[in-house]
Amino acid sequence: MIFPSTNTLPRPIASFINHLIVERKLSQNTVLGYTNDLQQFVIFCSGKDINLDNTAHWHSVTKEVLTEYMYMLQEGKHSYSTSTVKRKIASLRSLFHFLADENILSSDPSQNIKVSRGGKRLPRTLSEQEIAMLLDQPRLSKAPTQIRDQSILELLYATGIRVSEMVSLDLDSINLKENFIRCIGKGSKERIVPIHDQASNLLLHYLKETRPRLLKHYKSTWAQQAFFLNTRGHRLSRQSCWNIIKNYAAKSITGHVSPHVLRHSFATHLMQRGATIRHVQELLGHSSISTTQIYTHLSNRELRDEFDKAQNPSL
Repeated sequence: MIFPSTNTLPRPIASFINHLIVERKLSQNTVLGYTNDLQQFVIFCSGKDINLDNTAHWHSVTKEVLTEYMYMLQEGKHSYSTSTVKRKIASLRSLFHFLADENILSSDPSQNIKVSRGGKRLPRTLSEQEIAMLLDQPRLSKAPTQIRDQSILELLYATGIRVSEMVSLDLDSINLKENFIRCIGKGSKERIVPIHDQASNLLLHYLKETRPRLLKHYKSTWAQQAFFLNTRGHRLSRQSCWNIIKNYAAKSITGHVSPHVLRHSFATHLMQRGATIRHVQELLGHSSISTTQIYTHLSNRELRDEFDKAQNPSL
């Protein structure tokens, strides 16, 4: 196992990294994470004329310096998500706790430093025009899986279901007469999600034309229950689904597109068109309405009022 070199690190940090490797026996990736976080802090300090290669300068690292660093991480040019800021501050806390225990520092300046919750980083969403461009791509394909791929894209955007929920669908999970699907979400919670006619017609086309060809050479009874199949007749995997979206998106849209981007787009577009936050919560399968709150970032005042009422029914 190869660990990152500590030769270029200030001696106190190098001692801490060696402690992580030798005494705490942390994994290579974890040690690399600590090293990268602490190198970033060293660069920040150098910009404030605090040279951490000089042991005497460590006493210039005060609670105020750490607080300023935290705000730089949150509000700077390359701002990080709250979870990433918490991790980077946790790396510093571990470092200073070690240095205080080893009497390298007389006190720990990281005590009582708290990462403010701040706002969540907004999820990426596609415009309705970008969605239309993406959904058009399979129609231009001559691949034998064209109908399947089109059905997958349409279903993900039409329902907002998670990719794990989609690949777990069985034949009896989809009711094309009543236009709904029954999916199992987090915590094994079942929910019913309606689908519109266009998605239903595509699924029916896939079921009649494409799926039998995919299943042709595979006779497993278990596999026959899976709704979406790969070219070997097996249940489609999450990674395969991700690749399908990635490949079509690369032909039509700039930037990263994942199954979750389609989920975010579904929720955002619903709220823009006037859906209540409670309705979107039920469709997405969120156990808490606060999770759905992030989709109010493009909504109007009435939707924000709806969220307040959902939290406080007495209003």
